[in-house]
Amino acid sequence: MRRIAAGLLALVTALAGTACAGGGAPAVKGGQAAAPTSPPAAQASPKTAPAGSPAAASVGANGLECPDVPTVRVPRANPDGPRATLVWDHSTTVPGTAYETEITERFKALTEQATNNRLRIDMKVAQLPAAQTLYAVQKGEVDGGTVISVYYGELYGLNWVSIPGLIQGRPDLQKSLAVLQPELARTADQYNAVGLTYGPWSRQVIFAKKEISEISAFQGMKLRSWGGQSVTTINQLGASPVSMVFGEVYVAAQRGVVDGVATGLGPGASVKLDEVMPVVNNWRYNEPLWTLYLNKDVWNSLAPDLQASLQGAATCIGSRIWAETDKEEPRVEQALAAKGVKFVDPKPGESDKLIRLARPAWDEWLQGAGPEGRQVLDKVLQAVGRQMPQS
Repeated sequence: MRRIAAGLLALVTALAGTACAGGGAPAVKGGQAAAPTSPPAAQASPKTAPAGSPAAASVGANGLECPDVPTVRVPRANPDGPRATLVWDHSTTVPGTAYETEITERFKALTEQATNNRLRIDMKVAQLPAAQTLYAVQKGEVDGGTVISVYYGELYGLNWVSIPGLIQGRPDLQKSLAVLQPELARTADQYNAVGLTYGPWSRQVIFAKKEISEISAFQGMKLRSWGGQSVTTINQLGASPVSMVFGEVYVAAQRGVVDGVATGLGPGASVKLDEVMPVVNNWRYNEPLWTLYLNKDVWNSLAPDLQASLQGAATCIGSRIWAETDKEEPRVEQALAAKGVKFVDPKPGESDKLIRLARPAWDEWLQGAGPEGRQVLDKVLQAVGRQMPQS
């Protein structure tokens, strides 16, 4: 643990964070188990230098240099020693050409490079429902997984980001991560997991066939939701929520099952949702969290040098995603605009009106989260300088 923490100490002072975790069923395929080593204490995934995407990291004197993040180095494992293969579920059907999927592929490539291929990652794309990946990691059905927070409305320690209007942009997300290190660690521990890194997911928008610039335009619409607080919020807007997994949204939009799709800008563009819903409405009422989780027993079974390389690779990727998403989204917007897609912002005051209308979603979250959830909410409200909306 000391080796990992020392290599990432500079990141702790940066912005957002990573955390760690609990106990369960071993799942490493191959290799020899090392003596258990404690998972990393909370590490940070800061917003750092401007991003690019070199195919591989260069080798530095103290390990691999993290591309575009010169303050981060990825420890290099010994070339000889126990080997293992991790089965990893990337829990989204976003195509491999999309940034949101590519970043996980980079994590795989960097891990294998840093460990001299002693640790291989067998990447499975969306073989499990998005809302089941963390539970599969907990049970050891997969060794690791990419988890998107919005699918876990029942986890107060992971899904505070779905409370409508609480997190208004990535700076708020970074501030909340910085103050919720203990809660993130407890959530991971509860699910027998190590949280290797945390970062932002694609900016949330509503793809639709019409412009939605004011609350009244939602009346009577059928909007795709992902469950939890999104259902309550959509109901409060006078629309009807239609729960469905991301892989179904294009056909649902094409057939008129839904009139609008709440999803990430990048994922929506990657499945060409704009072909059937050519208006992107910028109602950004939540900020999903992207996390790389590893089964804790798998972590403990890895040789210490493999642990250090794996954590270093995750921290590198987590660091890069903060800077890269801010560059990737304008590129996606330009590509969509070139295809004739129209971008529509809410009229002045309408976003605030949405947050007030969605107050029942706050109450619903608090009721489910209980006293510990109240503590989470209070810490985040203080960090972002905000108050609960009036009921």
